[in-house]
Amino acid sequence: MLSFAALMAVAGYEVRSMPAPTVALEREADASGVCEGSLCWHGRFTPAEDRSRIQARIDRGPPQAVTLEGDDLRVGGVGLPAQPLAPGVHFVELTIERRGGRVTTITDEVRAGPWQSDHERGCDLSLTVTPQGLFDLLVPVLEAKLLAGARTNEYFGPTSFLARKELVVVDGGLRFDVLLDTTEEGKGDLAVAGIVDVHGDGEAGIVASLRKLEHAAPGPKLEALARAEGSRRLRGVGAAVGGGLVAAAGGGVLLGLAAAAGGDYLGSRVGEGLGERTARREVRREAQEQIERALAVATDALRLPDDVVVLPTEPALRADLRWCGPPVFEEEAGLRASLRVGLRADEASDAAARAAVWLGTELGEPRAPSRPNATVHADVSGDFVNRLLAEWVVRGGLQTSLDASGLRQQVQELLGERTRWRVEALRVELPPMVRLHDGDRIDAVVGGVALELLDPERDVARTVMMGGTGALRLLPEPEPGRLRLGGMLDAVYFGCRERDEAIVRRLPCFSSAVDPHVLRERLDEQLRTRSDALPVLDLGGALRLEALGDGEIRALQLRQTWVSAEDGRLAIDARVE
Repeated sequence: MLSFAALMAVAGYEVRSMPAPTVALEREADASGVCEGSLCWHGRFTPAEDRSRIQARIDRGPPQAVTLEGDDLRVGGVGLPAQPLAPGVHFVELTIERRGGRVTTITDEVRAGPWQSDHERGCDLSLTVTPQGLFDLLVPVLEAKLLAGARTNEYFGPTSFLARKELVVVDGGLRFDVLLDTTEEGKGDLAVAGIVDVHGDGEAGIVASLRKLEHAAPGPKLEALARAEGSRRLRGVGAAVGGGLVAAAGGGVLLGLAAAAGGDYLGSRVGEGLGERTARREVRREAQEQIERALAVATDALRLPDDVVVLPTEPALRADLRWCGPPVFEEEAGLRASLRVGLRADEASDAAARAAVWLGTELGEPRAPSRPNATVHADVSGDFVNRLLAEWVVRGGLQTSLDASGLRQQVQELLGERTRWRVEALRVELPPMVRLHDGDRIDAVVGGVALELLDPERDVARTVMMGGTGALRLLPEPEPGRLRLGGMLDAVYFGCRERDEAIVRRLPCFSSAVDPHVLRERLDEQLRTRSDALPVLDLGGALRLEALGDGEIRALQLRQTWVSAEDGRLAIDARVE
């Protein structure tokens, strides 16, 4: 779609001005050429006497039988036999071979439904994060939060670190085991382990609860601190409380007499014991309370994000993420979940739904990564990909990209060297569409790309229409998590159009001057060389994690990414951090 420069370069060398067309095809503006998924294409061809020599093809397929319609042969009615058409843009080509081997071609676009406006999408995304992936994702967040609290605590200090940090997936949740330590003299250490249950709550929420606190105890350093603290606090009051203190501790009359005889000594020894026992008891109690309190907060804050910007166009496309079936933690697989991207309805979104085809693709159960080093696997529905492409066009994102590319000025320079034609506009009327089959190839169809030309001396305007079919690939960028679009064209379709409110008139355009094989080669070259100007897909920015407890949003760090097309879906494997 970004390769009109090649087209103009070829045409500009041999065409000083567009000749008045000798043939034309007219059809009603509101006739799509498709009825209930089947071709029902009709038009009026002039000159009518040439109709018997027309050869017709659909998408460069086998020749089609052209039927002559109407009792009055001067009307020039033509039609093609009804036949099923896959959803999307298709190209009807009518050709007439003339003297000297010249071929005149008229191209007409037809669009086959069904449309997404008439159907509800299923699940848009299925996701699997392996146990290693969950460790890589969650442990840095947990470590940062634990250390932030420990380093400001007088018993642990600024040199605190996690000497042990284990996080493993169990059926229904996560098991954690951490050991907090420090390198500073006179500071403590602490070990906590347990199991947290995690499951979905409603359409977007997450419930996390403590299933079992397996272990929570001070380490040797913290126990020493507790003994010293207990001794310090009790030594000064040992003589005063005397037997009462020891009796309360279960010492009986004998210890009570000893207390009366030497209160400081007794206070020191009892204080050490009490401090140690209190530390053990309080650490477990405090650990359980803090974990349950944190999980209660997390349950309120941990949810799929609302109001996510899916496309940063103007206006932006916003969406809410929702579960499409409950998320599941499995010991072998990790986290398995399916998601629905709830697009915010507005005028632009309604227009995109009417332009996006509905393929009816369904995502199966979330699958494990297929690459040895991958820790995440995501399957993206082909319907969702095509809806985003439609939104991209309707909201002006593709047009903005074209305008910023400088392509219009480049075409004007090429035209201005040899013709009077002036480029008035370069715009996209229809969204691109992808068909996802097995393998690395992503079949793509582009139609409705319009180049508006004007001959100011004769006040004649022409609209050059272009379309094409080909293959796309998502190529990894050096920056992790980013992919660039590259591709190659299989076929190029172009012609001229005149239009009023009721009639669309299709005209030959460049067909007498341009070798289609040379044109395709030039366009292929342009598409490959201009790939650096095409938008980049930032998977790391598209997949976001809502950090535990505080609602902080951060992009995932995708260190490696593999993308392939499969039947009805885009399959993505990645190594995530």
